[in-house]
Amino acid sequence: MRPNSSISRCVGNLSVLSVLSVSALAAQAKPYPLVLGLPATARYAGLANAGVAVHGDAGALFINPAGIATVRNAGIEATYHYSHDQPVEGSAAGAFRVKQFTFGGGVHYLRLDPDSPNADNLLGVGTAVFRYGIIASGVSAKYVSVEDTLGNVRRSATTDIGVLVAIFDLFAVAASFQNVGHEDFSEGGVELPYSSHLGLIFNFTDPQGTWLARIIAERVWREERGSGNKVAAELGVQLGGTFVVLRGGTGERDPETDQSESAIGGTVGFKRFSIDYAYQSRTALGNDVQRIGVRMTL
Repeated sequence: MRPNSSISRCVGNLSVLSVLSVSALAAQAKPYPLVLGLPATARYAGLANAGVAVHGDAGALFINPAGIATVRNAGIEATYHYSHDQPVEGSAAGAFRVKQFTFGGGVHYLRLDPDSPNADNLLGVGTAVFRYGIIASGVSAKYVSVEDTLGNVRRSATTDIGVLVAIFDLFAVAASFQNVGHEDFSEGGVELPYSSHLGLIFNFTDPQGTWLARIIAERVWREERGSGNKVAAELGVQLGGTFVVLRGGTGERDPETDQSESAIGGTVGFKRFSIDYAYQSRTALGNDVQRIGVRMTL
């Protein structure tokens, strides 16, 4: 009886150690912040987030730091998300130009459903860009935090590097290298997968004229998640300072954010003020996801 009892105790101890090991590994698992993959602005949501080569808006810093290089003098924008399944999501960004330099900052906040294992996500971005002629390069410092439903907060920091080559208003090619390196500010930190983005934007018409027609394409390489393509288009008309733009985009499904492959949106505006709208049938935040945003340039 004693040998069997000893064996039973050993097996029991091993079981306890196994459970503790699994629990420890689970505790060490880094959560993925949804704010890294979800569109931060209504315009980019309408393009299915195919925006690495889109430039001139303050919100460009969320995708490509160099994208704010072509801000005229200054720009601000904000976006609010709405769906039946998700309480709160919003973002805001601003940028201003000083000669050959452009500086910007933005925040993207997500308050998750109470049934989610994470309570909220927060992304803060600070960006600096230098432009010489048609070439611009920039870097963003990013702070990311995820709070779970028990109130535990995990924090990390990373950087993005971007390049933009804009040939007047007709053509632009850009590259963005996201989540280059990271620093954990709390035990475990958050998951910050590296990705590379290469894109272009081509205007078939002069965007300063009456008609607007452009195509946007992007190729994405994701760490441990393969690669994919995105393509989008914008069509619009401008009369007397008033303009209307329709847009749409499609791309391969992102397993992390569970976004539908396609998205649509539009813009109405007057001179340097615009209101953006976007619709996606599904994301990790729920179904029938809508975003509305405002942009202003000075």
